Amino acid sequence: MAYDPHTCYRELGRALSRYNGYTNYPKLERIADIIAGDDEGDLFAGKPYRYAHEVIEKFMSRGKKDKQRSAEVYLQHAIAFGFLYRAVPGSARLRAQSKKRVESNSHIALSSLGRAYRSAAALPVEEGVAFRRWLWEYVLLDADFDMYGLLLKLSLANNAKFIERKPFEDAYKSMEAKRNEWLKDRIPSPAVRERVEKYIQWKIPERSRRTSNSSDSNIDASVRVLSSTTYGYHHSQRKGWACGSILQHANGAGNLTEAGEHFARLLPSLDAQPLFWIGPHFECTNSLFLKAAGIPREQCSPVWDWLTHASRDGNENRNEYDTAFVDAVAKHMESGYPYLRLATFDQAALDTAVPYIHFLAHRRKIDLNGDAVHGIFADVFKTHRATFVCTLGRNYSKTHFWLRTHSNGESKK
Repeated sequence: MAYDPHTCYRELGRALSRYNGYTNYPKLERIADIIAGDDEGDLFAGKPYRYAHEVIEKFMSRGKKDKQRSAEVYLQHAIAFGFLYRAVPGSARLRAQSKKRVESNSHIALSSLGRAYRSAAALPVEEGVAFRRWLWEYVLLDADFDMYGLLLKLSLANNAKFIERKPFEDAYKSMEAKRNEWLKDRIPSPAVRERVEKYIQWKIPERSRRTSNSSDSNIDASVRVLSSTTYGYHHSQRKGWACGSILQHANGAGNLTEAGEHFARLLPSLDAQPLFWIGPHFECTNSLFLKAAGIPREQCSPVWDWLTHASRDGNENRNEYDTAFVDAVAKHMESGYPYLRLATFDQAALDTAVPYIHFLAHRRKIDLNGDAVHGIFADVFKTHRATFVCTLGRNYSKTHFWLRTHSNGESKK
């Protein structure tokens, strides 16, 4: 894949600031119910999108104590985690009995990741639960590594017990400062660095810096300063996620479970060089635009690689998959098709099947590097030609597959 400078700078900025900045103590279980549907209904069943106010109202119905603002932040969390996205931005309207406005008419749709999450319903119960838990671990690394990953890594070093808020805050600030210095050192051109900084959440835009009244020479005017209270919110929120029924990374006493310890050990060392992070994709870091930054390949994305630990365990099955693996992928693509497909078109984007491929590789301890995923898809469509129709392309989000029809014209289910 060819990387342009805009994509490279965006990826680098995002890799330097992987955290979900919303803080209203959401329960992951409630977000999961909205994405996948539950006994009280499926918001996205047969619908290409929902208006933002419909999603917010659904969140409100899930918690009697939730006010409208809290429900709106639940929507922001679902988008930040990548399960939903704004297909069409819309207007806002006044909140009842308030001068504040709430998102209303945006078109909210399921992302490919959200469709993959829903497809777990087509798996055997045990495997479906494991797949959804694994997807949550993925999004917490991809979208919240700097907070959730840091909490678990620090807790692992603290005899597998949750650290307190102050050490968490200090460690986060230290991590942020190291990244800021690294950025100045590796991207010395102010013009280029500014293009990266606009994608870094903890960086203050240049325009805002010029209007800042800060007179303290010891304060970097380019770095956003959070209050200790805010760090406390972030700390408590992530402890709640770790103890929840979906992840089960910790117990009520604040001790990491076996699953939590295993997850924490997959993450890079707190003293990793050059940084404690999951960097951009290797193809991006190896491009003309970022190669001079010297980002080591072993710390690069995709995040799937960090969950599939085979490459770090010296697993001998590296990049080797067999016919049974291909058949298992094909089976899920067929049985999960009602969940993977688009609501108003009888076809599904190929990237909806990618998460399950990585999950299966994780369970079978196979390390999928390079073109392995593309090879798996090629084998699926070659050996299961009677089941699928697809012209395989490299852009999986724009490549679609569908099921061949029976002689009566009805799609296979």
